[in-house]
Amino acid sequence: MIDNNRIFDRWAAHYDSDISRAEQSGDWIYKDYTKILKEIVAVIESWKSGKSQVKVLDIGAGTGNLTSMIYDAGFKIAGIEPSGKMREKFEEKLPALKILRGDFINIPLQDDNADVIVSSYAWHHLTDDEKKESINEMVRVLKDPGLVVIADLMFADREKRETKINQLRQRGETSIIEDIESEYYVDISRISKCFNDQGFHCDSKQMTDYVWIVRAQYGNIACQ
Repeated sequence: MIDNNRIFDRWAAHYDSDISRAEQSGDWIYKDYTKILKEIVAVIESWKSGKSQVKVLDIGAGTGNLTSMIYDAGFKIAGIEPSGKMREKFEEKLPALKILRGDFINIPLQDDNADVIVSSYAWHHLTDDEKKESINEMVRVLKDPGLVVIADLMFADREKRETKINQLRQRGETSIIEDIESEYYVDISRISKCFNDQGFHCDSKQMTDYVWIVRAQYGNIACQ
């Protein structure tokens, strides 16, 4: 797993303003950022149907942008974040909510603790092997039935990734290629199999050229 704590510690003070400017400018990573976070909330609300109370866990919560939306929608939620400075900003913005130190591989909660696990723009810091390990950790923490909703930078499969990189190279957009190749963008075809192998029913929805939402339901009831 890439150790980005120092980067995010330095970024924490102006993270929200930077993301807002990036979204407004149509930045390739943060295009439709608010819409994507709202879509995660909508997925949880749809899945909640018939359930009296739903406890949500936001991994890689950062300053709490997604966490606050889910809380405002009426859900009980806690955040997990490895960066100390990001946790401080979270606590300033959302003093009523709990933010814990941890990450995808080390969730500081007991077994069968959450109904829903969410994450946004964070999973791509994990290698493929670490993503598999994180799914095992999610299974440990999730109740049955449970739900995982992840919005992140993804490609449908390796072929689509290479096609996109070739298109960027032809347009001379080498900085985007460098970003893609320096991280571990999700291969949906591979990660869906990893989820399915652990007892999930998985589907995905493309939100922008680079951002998708993966929805994986754990247990015996398939996603509706």
